[in-house]
Amino acid sequence: MSQFRGPAVPPLAYATPASGGVTSYRILRISIAGIVALLTTDALATAMGVEPPVNFDHNPLPYLFRLLIAAVVFALVLTAMPVLLRLTRDAVERIVQSPARPSPAAALSLIFCGTACILAALAVEVYLVRYGSTIVSAVGTGESTNSSQHFSVGVQPPLFGHLITTATFLAGAALCSLGAWGSSARPAA
Repeated sequence: MSQFRGPAVPPLAYATPASGGVTSYRILRISIAGIVALLTTDALATAMGVEPPVNFDHNPLPYLFRLLIAAVVFALVLTAMPVLLRLTRDAVERIVQSPARPSPAAALSLIFCGTACILAALAVEVYLVRYGSTIVSAVGTGESTNSSQHFSVGVQPPLFGHLITTATFLAGAALCSLGAWGSSARPAA
């Protein structure tokens, strides 16, 4: 039985990023930093005591403070992300290269505990959103023909609750990942 030995296949042109262009890694970093900035701006502004935005013409400072907070969070996340990704990659490589793995019972326990952490984080977040502190803002002008009135009610969960639930969710995901890795096929010795 003869083996087929055809011509060598050249590497694909799109397999390597073009030099000098915007790579998908940069787009991913900018996207994640933008999402984190958008999701945390209002909570951080409220925690810092900035009044809720009501009318830009009346008082533009709450909008400007929120814009400044979003820019700072965006810059911090964009700066810290390469370091965190490098540390995570190094930790994963050390775990994968380790010859020791947890026993099947320990791996199953890790998966159960990780799932419990994830479900607890989701339940706490639902509780905080449903029963969080209520923010009421009202703006009105005097008796004129162009009187404008604005009334808004919203629920603002505490920032610390968001941080704790995010940390619990990430810990649960890490435990589930370790359990899945521990229950996978053992390398041949």
